[in-house]
Amino acid sequence: RRVHGGTCLLTIDLGSQPSLVLDLYRMWHCVTLVCIFSLMEVTVVHTVDDASPEIPTEPKPVLKKEPRIVGGKPASMGQFPYQVLIYIRTDQGKHLCGGTIIGEQYVLTAAHCMSGVSADKVDVLAGHINRSVAKENWILLPVSEIYVHEEYLSDKVYNDVALLKLHKRISLDGKLTASLKLRDTEVSTGVLCRVTGWGLTKKDGEVSNTLQYADVQIVDRKTCSVQHSTELYPGQICAGYSSDRRDSCKGDSGGPLVCEGYLTGVVSWGEGCARQNKPGVYANVVWYKEWIEKRTASLNTDDSPSTISGFPDNSNPDERNITKTETGTDKGNKGAVNGFTNGIALLSFVTVLTYLIY
Repeated sequence: RRVHGGTCLLTIDLGSQPSLVLDLYRMWHCVTLVCIFSLMEVTVVHTVDDASPEIPTEPKPVLKKEPRIVGGKPASMGQFPYQVLIYIRTDQGKHLCGGTIIGEQYVLTAAHCMSGVSADKVDVLAGHINRSVAKENWILLPVSEIYVHEEYLSDKVYNDVALLKLHKRISLDGKLTASLKLRDTEVSTGVLCRVTGWGLTKKDGEVSNTLQYADVQIVDRKTCSVQHSTELYPGQICAGYSSDRRDSCKGDSGGPLVCEGYLTGVVSWGEGCARQNKPGVYANVVWYKEWIEKRTASLNTDDSPSTISGFPDNSNPDERNITKTETGTDKGNKGAVNGFTNGIALLSFVTVLTYLIY
């Protein structure tokens, strides 16, 4: 039969219908089929991240936000000893987040990475920068307990912080592992900060095998609220640039934003990655400092922490206030696998069909 071209509106689950267009083509036996797709809206929010073709089924908020290093540089061994790699194991595969060592027995990460996850499904890896190296090169830090903020709201992405209590205290040697001090004063607009992670190096690319870092500037909260068309609260801060230069991206969620040598933010969400006038949004560590300290017993209290040499205090935003201790070690091994985000896309499916035969 000959039918006229038309327009229809489809809601497609990208996870369950990856080959919808090909299926329609085969079903209709089109002589000529021209399809134009216009992406109208994508809801891809705060799942744990990945670049494999597997589709996770992690709980996720409903905001149009992406877990959020684009425009960065590869790190060197020992440059960021407080950074950890976190894998969450599910029936669908392994999903990737970042985290920060903040004491001999605690790691700080994002609530959206840990919501609904049990401790036995979490692997924390420290002491290396390359995900592709043999598992024996990593230090495995088993998790005994997970504390997700009691008032975490997935729909607004408020209180996006979680604590991981490690099964054993770890040795903080300042080289492979180190504890980063929490910020206790609000950071000023324009301050240069550093964000690190193994996330995407471009929006539609793959997660990085090597730890990446990028420098970003703190953006005024009111300005950031306008740019994202959503209300931010004091528990959130923003960092980025007015032009699309550098940003955190998928796979970096839960990782550290370090300003003036202190842990200042936790990678939370953003609209795309490194988009113009769309700075990344982070959980504001100073806002949660009391909450963190109430739930930890092993945070270092030394007011004069050891520092890595070679970086003047006012020049490098990441390599200060790094604490070393001499305690027992807990070594182990674990491989590295990617994770992926899923979403629902509303597509305007415009078709021009000529001599369409049923």
